Amino acid sequence: MLESSGITVTVEDVRIALDWLVPSLKTGRLPDTDDKIKLDLLKIWLDELKTLGHPQVYLS
Repeated sequence: MLESSGITVTVEDVRIALDWLVPSLKTGRLPDTDDKIKLDLLKIWLDELKTLGHPQVYLS
């Protein structure tokens, strides 16, 4: 999805978004950030987990 948009994602973007993954799963909330790239990465991963049948993935 990001590739088709021509957006460059750095290793740092991925690392930070991964750091947000477990807390987001535990709390059901997204981090408060204005960084669209990192937040979009996180949302993609959470959507994939939801699609794979992990019912605990509910974000408010």
